[in-house]
Amino acid sequence: MLSIKIHPVSTWISKRLEDLKEITSSVNVKTLEKGSGIHSITTVSKVSVRAGGSITVPCLYESKYINNVKYLCQGFTWYSCSYKIKTNKPSSSGKFSISDDKKQRVFTVTINDLTEEDTGDYWCAVEINGGSDSERYFHLSVTGGKPYLYVDEQKRTGFRGEEITIDYHYHNVGDIKWCRLGSSCVTWPNGSLDNSTVTITVINSKVLSVNMSGLRTESSGWYLCVKGDLQMPVQITVTEKQRNLESFIIPLSLLIFIVMSNAEVKYSTVKKKRKTGQLGLAEEEVTYSDVKHMRRASEKQKSKVKLLNRSDRVRLFFLPQWSEANRDVDVMYSSVVAVEHQTKQRVCFHLNVVFYGIHSITTVSKVSVRAGGSITIPCLYESKYINNVKYLCQGYYWNSCSDKVRTNKPSSSGKCSISDDKKQRVFTVTINDLTEEDTGDYWCAVEINGGYDSGTYFHLSVNKGPPHLYVDEQKRTGFRGEEITIDYHYHNIGEITIDYYHHNIGDIKWCRLGSSCVTWPDGSLDNSTVTMKSVLGVLTVTLSGLRKESSGWYWCVKGDLQMPVHITVTEKPTT
Repeated sequence: MLSIKIHPVSTWISKRLEDLKEITSSVNVKTLEKGSGIHSITTVSKVSVRAGGSITVPCLYESKYINNVKYLCQGFTWYSCSYKIKTNKPSSSGKFSISDDKKQRVFTVTINDLTEEDTGDYWCAVEINGGSDSERYFHLSVTGGKPYLYVDEQKRTGFRGEEITIDYHYHNVGDIKWCRLGSSCVTWPNGSLDNSTVTITVINSKVLSVNMSGLRTESSGWYLCVKGDLQMPVQITVTEKQRNLESFIIPLSLLIFIVMSNAEVKYSTVKKKRKTGQLGLAEEEVTYSDVKHMRRASEKQKSKVKLLNRSDRVRLFFLPQWSEANRDVDVMYSSVVAVEHQTKQRVCFHLNVVFYGIHSITTVSKVSVRAGGSITIPCLYESKYINNVKYLCQGYYWNSCSDKVRTNKPSSSGKCSISDDKKQRVFTVTINDLTEEDTGDYWCAVEINGGYDSGTYFHLSVNKGPPHLYVDEQKRTGFRGEEITIDYHYHNIGEITIDYYHHNIGDIKWCRLGSSCVTWPDGSLDNSTVTMKSVLGVLTVTLSGLRKESSGWYWCVKGDLQMPVHITVTEKPTT
């Protein structure tokens, strides 16, 4: 059955619905009065699983939805996704199962007997009676070989007061975090999470280990290991340890001492812990993403770079020249759910350990463009990189991506161009004559002489039809003291203004590059007033009270998509 979710005043969509009725046997229509719930559901953003196995995905929801129906929906766009299983209608096939833990406010969906055909886009969703359902997107990747990040068991049990160790296997690059679903995160190598101590150890180039000590009953719940843009959830249950009689056999001499001293006896188990170094990193909260990785500037130096193994880790922790200045590490963020903190780390070294720039580059995470058109991507960098070479790199993996255009080597083909505004600290890359073959993974990058290049990831999707979120012009001009309106076109439900056309589902924000955001419907941004409206597939963003300082790059955020626009504010000509 095809499920179509429409806006009650959208006559255009209603007409499309009538067209669809001619080719579908039955249509289930859900009326949406508002955009989908803001941060009402929290889950993973991307998981990788081996074909033939199964995956359980936890979905945390707000307390007001305890008694609502929960379900799993499959499809790239929310408005056309199809139900796979619901809490009020269990599946009889055994392919899907769903369970709702109302005490923890977490419903879990399990997909069994996975095949590569199950790779795709899914939504954890809550049914809202008389309103628009609330949803949260995640991507499932099913591989014939080893997954990029996986764990042998998704359910583990520990004992109160003791510790638990979980080994993750990985085949991807990226920074590392250990997060509690709906709570905060600990960044590699160690930290505290809900009064438990967390130590993350990179055992070798394929295994990382997460150790939680000082477990409490309240430590029970769902956790996520984050590496690169992937997560893998694990449920930890903490119980009281069953005591056996052997635990309480006490030597006579000790017993006499205890009786005489009237001391209190407590039994405990002591385990040897791995040594950890002094490389603690500050936790950081983020909403939408910036991806950072490390790359050697000189290809000739590749042979000098290797992943740390167990013995290297020991030497690293006790390097005599280690100082606070070396704590500046690359991080990677991913936009997913609610306010999720997803930082990851890949550590390399050559004689000495070298780490580079936190937040060194900021850009979009995902854009959608029509075939035949062009797109300009702004990349904000730190002031220390003003005179460095900037470039665009294409490829899923940072360490193997290929340069497309560089500021010190302009492209002669006209396909890609690059420009560096050193005053604004923004370099822009433009890709022209787009085709569906240009869909893929790209990196805004800065070359670091004698060190690891800094790169931030974004995904480009090129469509034959209307993009899921787009604007007619990426460059606009306004006058000081007045207002400017931008229309975004879209193909989903969300929030924004500056007329952006949108075809995707998700919450709406208007953000300034390198600054803060305003969430739909209105707010203040850098002393300008922002108002967002949504009518018939068009999001309109209005900025009023413009100042010269308002000039710069902005983007509309709708769901997991962004579309950048450059605004230039000038003095109005006198007549």
